[in-house]
Amino acid sequence: MPTYDADVTTEWAPDEAFAYLAEFSLAAEWDPGVARAERLGSGPVGVGSVFRLWVRLGGRTTRIDYRVVAFDPPRQVVLAGENGWVRSVDTVTVGAGPEGGARLHYHAELTPKRLARLAAPLLGPAFRRIGDRGIAGLRRVLSGPRPVRHVQRSR
Repeated sequence: MPTYDADVTTEWAPDEAFAYLAEFSLAAEWDPGVARAERLGSGPVGVGSVFRLWVRLGGRTTRIDYRVVAFDPPRQVVLAGENGWVRSVDTVTVGAGPEGGARLHYHAELTPKRLARLAAPLLGPAFRRIGDRGIAGLRRVLSGPRPVRHVQRSR
């Protein structure tokens, strides 16, 4: 099972960084592998919130629906995504940064399903490249000003 881990620091306050990442429909702003993302339903983000992402994989775009399965604002959100070929569990942990701001740890686990399991040994390097591009985009966004249409802050 391929995994990916990365740390990101930002001057954003921990609750701002958490709220931004928990609103997974914003993933297309920072992850170039996400062609489009939307939130299904309304109300505050929490356990059970669903996000639909169209992810670019190998020259194709595939839909993955993510559900928030654990939510502990402003410390941790866990999203489980799944389609017919893959299951992904993304865990974002947020804490205070070393000089103020926030420090985030992003952990993702990819579990291929069906015939895709045969390619599991080859997926690790590709998963790391995809993750590195996403984290580079996240660093870019979190190093800039907070979005004007800021997401709902956690309480």
